[in-house]
Amino acid sequence: MDSPNLSDQQLKDLGVIFHDPPLPPIRETKIIDGRKCRVFHSEAERRKHIRDCEVEVIKNCLDGARASCVLKAIEVCRGPMWHRWLPFQPGRDPSEVEACEARAMEECVAGARGRCESHAVGLCSQSHPTHMWLE
Repeated sequence: MDSPNLSDQQLKDLGVIFHDPPLPPIRETKIIDGRKCRVFHSEAERRKHIRDCEVEVIKNCLDGARASCVLKAIEVCRGPMWHRWLPFQPGRDPSEVEACEARAMEECVAGARGRCESHAVGLCSQSHPTHMWLE
């Protein structure tokens, strides 16, 4: 019995999920000096994967740094939370506080950027060795 021909939209309406075909492995198994080893297909491909890894690690690191820099900027420019609740503490101009927070954020993120880049270089170069010995 033949199955009916359905369009892609009809299949999606029925709940059929299309998946992309699996990616080929980035390394291949070779035997070097009698030992199994996983190696990249070429040095150019290895460098490409290291570069992609560094971009991803830097992005994630900077996202985390921004989150912590926001908290640091608030603490520096507005003072501790309990201090802000005191009734006899004079208030600061909101535009002045905003400018202070913007400066603190810029400084914090700029400092984190260099640390994130050096972290990415070290992590990705170590996680993508030329030979990954299996035995």
